[in-house]
Amino acid sequence: MSSKNVATAIIDFLNQATATNAVSDEEKESLEVAAQCIKDSFKINPIEIVPGSGKQLVDAYDAYEQQHPVEATSSNASNGKDEAEKYKAQGNEAIAKKEYQSAVDLYTKAIELDPTSPVYYSNRAAAYSQLGQYESSVEDALTSLSIDPKHARAYGRLGRAKLSLGDAAAAADAYAKGLELDPSNDVLKRGLEAAKEQINPSSDVEAQGSTTEQSRDAGAGGMPDLGSLFSGGMPDLGSLMNNPAIMNMAQNMMQSGALNNLMGDPNIANMARNFQSGGGMPDLNSLAGNPQLQNLARNFRNNQNNGNPENNSQ
Repeated sequence: MSSKNVATAIIDFLNQATATNAVSDEEKESLEVAAQCIKDSFKINPIEIVPGSGKQLVDAYDAYEQQHPVEATSSNASNGKDEAEKYKAQGNEAIAKKEYQSAVDLYTKAIELDPTSPVYYSNRAAAYSQLGQYESSVEDALTSLSIDPKHARAYGRLGRAKLSLGDAAAAADAYAKGLELDPSNDVLKRGLEAAKEQINPSSDVEAQGSTTEQSRDAGAGGMPDLGSLFSGGMPDLGSLMNNPAIMNMAQNMMQSGALNNLMGDPNIANMARNFQSGGGMPDLNSLAGNPQLQNLARNFRNNQNNGNPENNSQ
């Protein structure tokens, strides 16, 4: 059947509807206008309109409809969403029980029934993270956000997965976007702080590394920087004994025998006798500038380095 034949059948159907008073007078005028428009569009001569062709068109449609019944899409869609919600609830219960693989399977069933819900993808992203499947978690979080860019929890799931993958910058960006949508969310706040700490390590960690390096230098036989150590004034003996650089230096000097050589120096021996007899604490600022003591420190450092296996070539 050509398109022109279909058009003539439609015109006949409209004419029959007008003649049988199936519609109101006002609607008849609309049908007459519609029929005339079809005639003009397809250049149909009135003699080409076959009486009864309109009924044949209706019968053909009825036969097709019987062979291909129209599904009740609205009802089925509603039932599908209800079933999907049940799977989501079961998935949440599995998460609470730490049955993460079961949760993934249940959320997947919910997605199959309703792939338009951002919540299902976001929840499955959380389950994937618990399983250590961070790439899958990122994919689900992004899918959730493509459906609903304002789903704050999806940003949290994305941030966690990115942070676990070592991309702290992307994690911080995700957490920040989530906080724009939900400023009071503590999970997002803590996540953002954790991401920033990975991007910019805290000063405490840097200070600890600096102290460790200083102690290592002293342990290797180096002389601690007494000038900077006492720049704030002369410390008491207890403070000196608690200083790791001083204690490491003293321990290494005793083990190497360098302390015995030091005490053989008349100036140092005289200083020790004055201190023992109550002469007071020596001037360590001037002591640090003593050429003999500096030479001792250099010799001691060289001896230590020469005995270090890392400096020996094979």
